[in-house]
Amino acid sequence: MNNIKINSSEFNVSVSQINNNKLSVASADNMLDGRWWISRVNVQGVEKGKGLGSQLLQKLISEILFYGETNIIVAPGGYHSDTEKQFNFYRKNGFINANEEGLLIYNKDGHKK
Repeated sequence: MNNIKINSSEFNVSVSQINNNKLSVASADNMLDGRWWISRVNVQGVEKGKGLGSQLLQKLISEILFYGETNIIVAPGGYHSDTEKQFNFYRKNGFINANEEGLLIYNKDGHKK
């Protein structure tokens, strides 16, 4: 994970990397109720599909776990029309279905990578 930059506080965490003048980023916000909400994982340019999104997401999760929180949630969908692809991306990175429809939650104990 060379050249990954981290901006971290108890309220927001973001990790980013620039490749070929394209910014790729993952970020999450502390909901202040025991949950962190992943707001974005975005890989741009030729790095798409090469594992950078997973690297950024795993680094983001590591930073969040540093603050002691394990309740990390995401609602795949956003701007991309292929929501199943997004659900699969998060599932392969340790997320499972949450109790609420359309949400996934990080499963720290079930993730082996």
